[in-house]
Amino acid sequence: MFIRNKKLCVGCLSICLLLSIFIFVSTNSLAQQYAPAQHYPLAQQYAPAQNYPAAQQDAPANNLEAIKSWFYQYDQIRHTAQMSPAERQQADQILGKGLALFMPGNDKILAQRLLIDLVKRYDIACHELGGLQVIPATEQLHRGYYQYFSDAHHLFSDYLRLQDDLLAADPATGQPLASGLIDRKQALEQLDRCNKILDQQLRHQYGIPPYQY
Repeated sequence: MFIRNKKLCVGCLSICLLLSIFIFVSTNSLAQQYAPAQHYPLAQQYAPAQNYPAAQQDAPANNLEAIKSWFYQYDQIRHTAQMSPAERQQADQILGKGLALFMPGNDKILAQRLLIDLVKRYDIACHELGGLQVIPATEQLHRGYYQYFSDAHHLFSDYLRLQDDLLAADPATGQPLASGLIDRKQALEQLDRCNKILDQQLRHQYGIPPYQY
């Protein structure tokens, strides 16, 4: 019993730490260079990843109008997926309540609603990015954001599982889900930073206005 309670406490603390610093990953930060297509293979366990289109043989040439059109659609997808400043503030308040998120009550219900909403948004973003035409100029960024939304979808889905069972295990490895959350969060942050660096570089290269919420 003592060992089980200890594991529960460790799981709670790990998840609280994760959520306290993860919730704004999708809208902030910049960092170092990265090649998503080479180092971040598309998720295999998430259905939309299987439908991600390869670069079409008849993909439009890297003309400016095609690139502008791609960025317009991509920006709309990101805008729909991300939280507004007001939503992010509410999320910070909800997810900053620590162990209360795991106890029956209003805080747990609010957290579940928030996370369910985020999972749905990331699901939609994956499907929409999967349907967006691949063009050579933006393929690396396209794949990087598809991977980001797919990984974020998995991470929040697993958190929802842990709200019901802190000792839930990863069916693929048999390891406790809670034990890998911090590493997964850090990998997602790195992917987010690198995607945004690449986004800035491409916008500068092709004269595309900066992304704004």
